[in-house]
Amino acid sequence: DSVATKVSPYIALFGCDANLPLDIVLPEETSNRKRNPSFLWTDIARQLEKCSYRYKGQFDKRHRTRDLSVKLNDKVLVWIPNPKNKLAPKYEGPFVVVEVEDNYVAVHNNKAQLKKFYKNRIKVFETTD
Repeated sequence: DSVATKVSPYIALFGCDANLPLDIVLPEETSNRKRNPSFLWTDIARQLEKCSYRYKGQFDKRHRTRDLSVKLNDKVLVWIPNPKNKLAPKYEGPFVVVEVEDNYVAVHNNKAQLKKFYKNRIKVFETTD
């Protein structure tokens, strides 16, 4: 049985237990775990939702966004996770900050589109005047 769904993948896919050679030699009840697939799938969905909250809680305990003092109309650079080659720039920008939330910053890109980035990917743009 899966930890998240509480049922085996075979049961989740086909709605009944797999016929194993040992089951033929040692037969059990015929009503063993016969389930209606719609009830089974709703049960699996509920279990997955419950596990996702638990996994999210564990993740949030160890991962925090860094405190970044970004204000409206600041210029920021955005980190590019996978540059095309090793000589490509690691940051894109500068962009103007339009909105600041707890975990993300919204900026206008060059095409005046609104894009949201996590604060972990943002670096304040410093001009050398």
